[in-house]
Amino acid sequence: YGGLDDYLEEYRQGTLSQEAKTIYEVLLERGPLPTTHLRRYANLWGGGETARRFERAITELQVGFKIVKSGISDVSRWGYAYVYDLFLRRYTDVPAAARSLSRQQAMENILVQHLHNVVAVPEISLLRLFRWEIWEWERLRASLRARKILRALTIEDTGEEWLTTGRFVEEYLAQDDRLS
Repeated sequence: YGGLDDYLEEYRQGTLSQEAKTIYEVLLERGPLPTTHLRRYANLWGGGETARRFERAITELQVGFKIVKSGISDVSRWGYAYVYDLFLRRYTDVPAAARSLSRQQAMENILVQHLHNVVAVPEISLLRLFRWEIWEWERLRASLRARKILRALTIEDTGEEWLTTGRFVEEYLAQDDRLS
């Protein structure tokens, strides 16, 4: 992985939707675009099912590290729209740096960074977000918990269990008795 045309192999294998392929190709050809223009050029303009297909494809491409939000534009009627670009065009050094990582290491880095960003999240939300195979997730979770990198918190007010980093627990657990 690491070439701008790698998406074609995923499409041939059936792991990339037609809408995602179209959006990727629009960005590949035209460069960074605000959402409004991207919808138009990808022929996914409008509401209802078309809007849902566009949003699913955008999510698919972001989860797969194929596109990123690279800015904000005022071109829409609301005066606010995300600008998307190809991940590999925006972050050209990432493929070379990532080649030395195993899949497990990459998943660990992504998960820990995400938890650092959001602090804590229910496990089901992580499963929906990353869409990793359940056996991979279970192996990753067990490894991170054994090393105390991943911790579970029970939020007293709700009784829900959320996942966070061991670092967060160490730094803040003593400061807030609602966390246990």
